[in-house]
Amino acid sequence: RVGRRVALTKPRVGDVHAIAAAYGVRDKKPLAVCEDIARRPGALRMMVKVLRLASMSAGDEAIGEADLRGAWDELQGVEPADGGDYV
Repeated sequence: RVGRRVALTKPRVGDVHAIAAAYGVRDKKPLAVCEDIARRPGALRMMVKVLRLASMSAGDEAIGEADLRGAWDELQGVEPADGGDYV
């Protein structure tokens, strides 16, 4: 297997939606959060990390906007607003 570095300037919206759908995210607001995260440095890799953490927070429920924002904040080192844990 040979790896080659490829610089992607911006992920495609279809790629963002496909990855989000793999985690069960299909609603408009959570998808918008995923799109916002994918526009930042680290793009799809960071979005996948957020989705993994959000899925733990959501448990058996569908991943929602609050789960995604909480996971993003936690990965960025922001303290929870309520002083509690996200997970």
